[in-house]
Amino acid sequence: YFTGKVKIGEILKNRLLSLPAVRGMCRVPVVLKIVCKVQEYMGEDGLPRTMSDIYKKYICGQLYHSQLKIDPQANVSVTDLSNIPSDVFPAFDKLCEISYQFCIDLKLV
Repeated sequence: YFTGKVKIGEILKNRLLSLPAVRGMCRVPVVLKIVCKVQEYMGEDGLPRTMSDIYKKYICGQLYHSQLKIDPQANVSVTDLSNIPSDVFPAFDKLCEISYQFCIDLKLV
Protein backbone atom coordinates (compact mmCIF):
# COMPACT_ATOMS: atom_id res chain seq x y z
CA TYR A 1 0.00 0.00 0.00
CA PHE A 2 2.75 2.43 0.85
CA THR A 3 4.81 1.98 -2.32
CA GLY A 4 6.76 5.19 -2.69
CA LYS A 5 5.78 6.21 0.84
CA VAL A 6 8.08 3.94 2.82
CA LYS A 7 8.44 6.38 5.72
CA ILE A 8 4.68 6.46 6.34
CA GLY A 9 4.57 2.66 6.21
CA GLU A 10 7.34 2.46 8.80
CA ILE A 11 5.54 4.96 11.04
CA LEU A 12 2.36 2.87 10.84
CA LYS A 13 4.22 -0.37 11.53
CA ASN A 14 5.87 1.11 14.63
CA ARG A 15 2.63 2.70 15.83
CA LEU A 16 0.74 -0.60 15.54
CA LEU A 17 3.30 -2.22 17.84
CA SER A 18 2.02 0.04 20.62
CA LEU A 19 -1.67 -0.48 19.76
CA PRO A 20 -2.40 -4.22 20.06
CA ALA A 21 -6.19 -3.81 19.83
CA VAL A 22 -5.93 -1.84 16.59
CA ARG A 23 -3.27 -4.22 15.28
CA GLY A 24 -5.63 -7.15 15.93
CA MET A 25 -8.45 -5.46 14.04
CA CYS A 26 -6.14 -5.07 11.03
CA ARG A 27 -6.63 -8.78 10.31
CA VAL A 28 -9.87 -7.68 8.62
CA PRO A 29 -8.88 -6.39 5.17
CA VAL A 30 -11.32 -3.47 5.06
CA VAL A 31 -10.17 -2.32 8.50
CA LEU A 32 -6.54 -2.56 7.40
CA LYS A 33 -7.35 -0.41 4.37
CA ILE A 34 -9.02 2.20 6.59
CA VAL A 35 -6.09 2.20 9.02
CA CYS A 36 -3.62 2.64 6.15
CA LYS A 37 -5.67 5.47 4.66
CA VAL A 38 -5.87 7.27 8.01
CA GLN A 39 -2.12 6.91 8.48
CA GLU A 40 -1.69 8.40 5.02
CA TYR A 41 -3.93 11.34 6.01
CA MET A 42 -2.10 11.81 9.32
CA GLY A 43 1.41 11.56 7.89
CA GLU A 44 4.00 11.74 10.63
CA ASP A 45 1.43 12.85 13.22
CA GLY A 46 0.63 9.25 14.02
CA LEU A 47 -2.44 7.11 14.14
CA PRO A 48 -5.23 7.71 16.67
CA ARG A 49 -5.21 5.26 19.60
CA THR A 50 -8.73 3.83 19.19
CA MET A 51 -10.71 2.38 16.30
CA SER A 52 -13.46 4.87 17.03
CA ASP A 53 -11.07 7.79 16.48
CA ILE A 54 -9.59 6.08 13.42
CA TYR A 55 -13.07 5.76 11.89
CA LYS A 56 -13.78 9.44 12.66
CA LYS A 57 -10.55 10.53 10.97
CA TYR A 58 -11.34 8.29 8.00
CA ILE A 59 -14.80 9.78 7.50
CA CYS A 60 -13.47 13.34 7.83
CA GLY A 61 -10.67 12.58 5.36
CA GLN A 62 -13.00 10.99 2.85
CA LEU A 63 -15.43 13.92 3.01
CA TYR A 64 -12.60 16.42 2.64
CA HIS A 65 -11.03 14.66 -0.34
CA SER A 66 -14.38 14.08 -2.06
CA GLN A 67 -15.12 17.80 -1.75
CA LEU A 68 -11.72 18.64 -3.27
CA LYS A 69 -12.53 16.39 -6.24
CA ILE A 70 -15.79 18.27 -6.79
CA ASP A 71 -14.28 21.74 -6.27
CA PRO A 72 -10.47 21.91 -6.03
CA GLN A 73 -10.73 25.57 -4.99
CA ALA A 74 -13.07 24.79 -2.08
CA ASN A 75 -12.04 26.13 1.28
CA VAL A 76 -13.62 23.37 3.36
CA SER A 77 -12.24 22.10 6.64
CA VAL A 78 -13.43 18.73 7.89
CA THR A 79 -11.75 18.04 11.20
CA ASP A 80 -14.63 17.04 13.45
CA LEU A 81 -17.77 15.05 12.70
CA SER A 82 -19.86 17.35 14.87
CA ASN A 83 -19.05 20.31 12.61
CA ILE A 84 -19.79 18.89 9.15
CA PRO A 85 -21.44 21.67 7.11
CA SER A 86 -24.73 20.17 5.86
CA ASP A 87 -24.95 22.65 3.00
CA VAL A 88 -21.63 21.34 1.63
CA PHE A 89 -22.26 17.65 2.40
CA PRO A 90 -26.04 17.15 2.12
CA ALA A 91 -25.72 13.42 1.35
CA PHE A 92 -23.73 12.86 4.55
CA ASP A 93 -26.34 14.78 6.52
CA LYS A 94 -29.09 12.57 5.05
CA LEU A 95 -27.10 9.40 5.76
CA CYS A 96 -26.75 10.47 9.40
CA GLU A 97 -30.50 11.09 9.63
CA ILE A 98 -31.25 7.63 8.22
CA SER A 99 -28.73 5.97 10.55
CA TYR A 100 -30.14 7.79 13.55
CA GLN A 101 -33.69 6.80 12.64
CA PHE A 102 -32.70 3.14 12.33
CA CYS A 103 -31.07 3.31 15.76
CA ILE A 104 -34.22 4.86 17.23
CA ASP A 105 -36.42 2.22 15.60
CA LEU A 106 -33.99 -0.53 16.71
CA LYS A 107 -33.69 -1.85 13.18
CA LEU A 108 -30.56 -3.68 12.19
CA VAL A 109 -29.00 -2.99 8.82
